[in-house]
Amino acid sequence: MSVRTALVIAATVFATGFSLAATAATPKNADKAACTEHVKKMKEMKTSAEREAYCKEHEDCMSHHCTKYAASHKKSGTKKKAAAPAPATPPPAN
Repeated sequence: MSVRTALVIAATVFATGFSLAATAATPKNADKAACTEHVKKMKEMKTSAEREAYCKEHEDCMSHHCTKYAASHKKSGTKKKAAAPAPATPPPAN
């Protein structure tokens, strides 16, 4: 085997090793990029049932699991906290 052949094989292995590592690291970002339009539409919906129905209608939304990016967990600040129980008083000593 000549030196040129060895260098070509080494360069090919080196290049494919880096390309496989780069593709393995990008699925989460690719999912987010694919879901941006679906997330915008699902944010306008009020219930989770509406969001799930929308995502089931669109196959790319289902394949990228866009509902996890569009989940809106809104907490309203209007709930009142329960009153704290009164401290227990010790019984009187006789």
